[in-house]
Formats: sequence, C-alpha cells, structure tokens
Amino acid sequence: MKILKKILYVLLALIVLLLIIAFILPKKYEVSVSKEYNVPVELAFNAVNDMKLQEKWNPWKKMDPEMKIMYGDTTVGAGASYSWEGPVSKKGTFKYLTSERNKEIGTEVIFEGMGDAHGKYIFDKTEGGCKITWTFEGESSIPMNLMNFLAEKYITKDFNSGLENLGELLNDRKSGKYLGYEIKEVIVPAKNYVMNRAEVKFENIAQFYAQNLGSLFQKLQTAGIEMAGMPCGLYFKYDESKQMTDMAAAIPVKEEVAIQDALSYHIDERKALTIDYYGDYKDIGPAHYAIDAYMKDRNILNDAPVVEEYVTDPANEPDPTKWLTKIFYYIAE
Repeated sequence: MKILKKILYVLLALIVLLLIIAFILPKKYEVSVSKEYNVPVELAFNAVNDMKLQEKWNPWKKMDPEMKIMYGDTTVGAGASYSWEGPVSKKGTFKYLTSERNKEIGTEVIFEGMGDAHGKYIFDKTEGGCKITWTFEGESSIPMNLMNFLAEKYITKDFNSGLENLGELLNDRKSGKYLGYEIKEVIVPAKNYVMNRAEVKFENIAQFYAQNLGSLFQKLQTAGIEMAGMPCGLYFKYDESKQMTDMAAAIPVKEEVAIQDALSYHIDERKALTIDYYGDYKDIGPAHYAIDAYMKDRNILNDAPVVEEYVTDPANEPDPTKWLTKIFYYIAE
C-alpha cells in the first residue's frame, strides 16, 4: 500500500507540475515558412488565390487521399471557401478572408470541435521571381498548450512540403501547362470564313451548329466554292450571367466571297494562343479556363472572336476521346 501511495503522490505531483507549466506557457502557437520561386509574383499569386488549385499542392490533401472537398459558391479571392471531411483530417472549413492582389491573402481555418486558426500567404517580389511566406497562428486551451511545440514542428514540416508541391505547379504554369493542357503561342495565317451569326442560348449551341453548318455546306457546293479547312465555331461574346453567346457557325474558304444569305468574315494574320483539346465538345470548358488562366498570369488580353476548329468529324470517328478541337485566342495588340 505504501508503494501505491508513493506512486499516486508522484503522479499527482507530475500532474500539478504539468498544470503549472501549462499556465506559464503561452497558449498561442505560431508558424511561418518561406520559399522563393523563379516565377513572376503575378503567376504565383493567381495560383494560390484560386482555391480549387489547393488540391494540387495542399499537403493535408496528400496525407488524407480519401478527403472529400466541397467548394463554396466562390472559389477565387476574398470569400472563397471549401469544407472538408476525411478519415484522417476529420471535418472543417477553410476560407479566404482577404485577398490583396500580388501582395497578401488572409485565411481562416475552422476545425470542427477544436476551434479556429488564422494565417496568411504573403507575396514579395525578388530579383529572380518571388517569395511566398505562409504563416499560421492559433490558440490552444490549457493543458493542450503543452503540445504546442509539437504542433508547431509538424505544421512547419507540412507547410514546407506544401510549398514544395506548389513549386511544381508554378513551374508547370510558367512553361504553359494549365489544367493538364499545354498552351502555345503561334502565328495564325489570315483566315476567311463563310458564316451564319446569331445570339444563342448556351443550351441551344449544338442545335444552332446542326442547323447552320448543313445549310452553309449546301450553299458552298451550289456556288462551287471549296472548303479551306474544317468547320469552326466563332465566339464574339460569351455572357455567363445571361447564359447567352454571340457566335457564328463558320466554314473556312480560300478567299473572301459573297454568298446570298450568308456572311463573309476575314481575320488578318495574327498572334494567338492555342490548345489542342481531345474529347467530347460538352466537356471543352476546362480548356478555355486554362487559356484564361494563362492570359491572366501574363497580363494578356484577347480580341474576338475565339475560334474553335473542329478537326475530327464524329461521323468518321465514333470515339469521343479522339475528337480533336483546336482552340485559338487572338492576342490583343
């Protein structure tokens, strides 16, 4: 019994000592890690500011592959958010509270049942590119603050891993690889088109092509004019809010021609950005988003129209994964 009492006294003394230490130690924990990249600060900021790209470099996603991520209505800039749930990472919410272009993004993370923490991504220009500093701070209750030094150690390790992953993404984007697509800058020779143009609801685009391309083919055949390439879609305006586009179903020809009940359209030789997209037309959206991101990173503007050239005829190739569509964005000069 005396031995048991001694053990209990020792344990009580240790508990009291730990509680005293816990009251002395700060409840706040802080982490700050930095890494330099050989890319423009605009490119780095845009990548981090797009919350959907977090899945490609966030260290916690890699540690919990079964994590499910649900995005909020906003995914870029201030107000962007996602919630997560996973066997390792449990549940929580991540938000961008502030976003100051090319300078700083303020973050908040809420761990369900455990409280919240705040952080920042700070962007600085350097001689060779830019530096990103990732900070994180929170507060632990007593006696959990005894573990703060371990938390800081593991968070620092995770953040360094995340910044390494981010470097791979930034290098891809610097070389023109976005969302799995390679974007090239090319010179497009002068083009002439015969076309039918109208304002069309997004839901009616396929129907518009079907109705107008057939009639254009007939008119060219009747006039004895040869095609100078595959059918194209020309997009002059694209309004997401109204779900409307000002577009044309078009067929390239060798020179400008006048055909009854059809328009003639000429584009001079121009610099353009281009992507080779393989797949069903209904899934072409991400290829356009890739070019948009490329232009944003480089402060490039484009002139209308955006051209989709439908190289593969579905009547001759039943496999949609082999359908090639060439996309062209003419660079504004």
